[in-house]
Amino acid sequence: VVFDVAMKSAVTVSTAGGTPRLAINVGGQTKFADYDAASSTGTTLRFKYVVAAGDTDVNGISVAENAIDLHGGSITVDRSGAAAGLKHSALSDNTSFKVDTTAPSITSVAFIGQTGAVNHTLNAGDTVTLEVSFGEAVFVSGTPILRIKVGSQDRNAVYVSGSGTSKLQFLYTVVTGDADSDGLSISGESLKDAAGNDASLSHVGVTADANYKVDAVAPILSSLAISGQTGAQNNLLNAGDTVTLEATFSESVVVTGTPSIGIRVGATTRNAVYVGGSGTNKLQFRYTIAAGDGDANGISI
Repeated sequence: VVFDVAMKSAVTVSTAGGTPRLAINVGGQTKFADYDAASSTGTTLRFKYVVAAGDTDVNGISVAENAIDLHGGSITVDRSGAAAGLKHSALSDNTSFKVDTTAPSITSVAFIGQTGAVNHTLNAGDTVTLEVSFGEAVFVSGTPILRIKVGSQDRNAVYVSGSGTSKLQFLYTVVTGDADSDGLSISGESLKDAAGNDASLSHVGVTADANYKVDAVAPILSSLAISGQTGAQNNLLNAGDTVTLEATFSESVVVTGTPSIGIRVGATTRNAVYVGGSGTNKLQFRYTIAAGDGDANGISI
């Protein structure tokens, strides 16, 4: 920060015994701006203060009256050689010179939303949004990431919005193969505040959240069998009789639409239509024998 002091007449500054300085107020603390001979003139004395770590002034730097301290040096009037008069009025808080050297810190990290989840379970292509809250507004450069745990795997939620505010949003899109039966968790690029301070990115972890379980592993058909029939006589089915098939999966499945299973009745392919089991790992399908069907060897799949 540069301070210029205008003198009424030309002066000479001697730093033989010390360097004059200007006392300034930075957030209630007295700091000193040192005389800068290289950039001063006979009628304008320049003082410079280098902001130090820990300095803070939300109202702006101010200067009290009569704040020039010779500090062992001297300032004399060129014409007379007499000591220069150093009285001056005060400068009130200047909002153009606020000071902030405190790194913004994370106050909380949380899951705040998702798209596509069914029964609190996310599938491939679904998304989860996380929000990181800071103690003050931060500005993002580059593309920061937030590391999350999906099962035992580390995944990266990428920054999507919030620069210039105290809340940043990150988004993760579930990929095929992701699985987490307990729910996603958060493990314990550049983020800066308005003054350019790098953000402190340490934060506590977020334990597994059962509202954000992940299952992007496709269920596997483990067996398919004919499980029953109605109307058969002597192991022969007639028109109107039914045959039931059961498909067993590696996990519970949810049915949408009307799936069917193709079966062979003689040389003809027929469709056994879905009749029940959604939400479990066993689905039932049924075929009703039609007039003209014939199979001397028995129905096959």
